[in-house]
Amino acid sequence: MDHTTLCFQISPDQLKTLTTTGRFTRKLQHIAVLCALCVLASLSGCLTAGKILTWEQALHRWATAKDASRECKQASALASKYLVDANRTLTEARSAFDLESDAQAKQLINTAAQACGKQ
Repeated sequence: MDHTTLCFQISPDQLKTLTTTGRFTRKLQHIAVLCALCVLASLSGCLTAGKILTWEQALHRWATAKDASRECKQASALASKYLVDANRTLTEARSAFDLESDAQAKQLINTAAQACGKQ
């Protein structure tokens, strides 16, 4: 599971200014929405940046191994292409409804793992 910590420091004068203008409240609302999206993504079967990174690293190791077969390289390339496209979609996501399921990625990773003799 990915863990993210947000830290920021505000001086008393900045806090007074932000609170009186209402910007501080809006910033807290944005942070709350972001946290809710992170929780949704980590608790569900969504394809997250952490999963993409982990799977992409595994695919690279398998495909570049000295004993990697042609089938292994092809299956890894197919899964990698899917993950690259999914990562692009993830960077453009604006809400939890924009997040993809990880089911297709898991299937492609499992196929590549079998082709590479990793299962």
